Amino acid sequence: IFRKNNNFWTYLDKNGCNNSGLSIGAQLQLVYYWCQDLKQSTIITLTGKSAHTVCDWMNLCRDIPVRIFENRNKLGGPVIVIQVDECLLRGSRKNNKGRLRLGDLPSENL
Repeated sequence: IFRKNNNFWTYLDKNGCNNSGLSIGAQLQLVYYWCQDLKQSTIITLTGKSAHTVCDWMNLCRDIPVRIFENRNKLGGPVIVIQVDECLLRGSRKNNKGRLRLGDLPSENL
């Protein structure tokens, strides 16, 4: 799910370092701070890493949800029924408190 043809996360050596040059603990620390939505300047101060390293990692972390979003499945299908709430698409009053209409009643009550 990462960048195409990216072996940035590939484990290479026996010292616990990936080819990024950071230990797994440092990588997890950067990802954790990204998940906490901290500013890059704060992350630089907390980790002691360079601005270039932090910027690269924040971009990499941002690419992951973008890739997941781009590869998502479509809603519905031949065996999956999707129900759309149409109450907001019709004439409704303040705070979505409208009147019941014929289309709002279940078919067995008609």
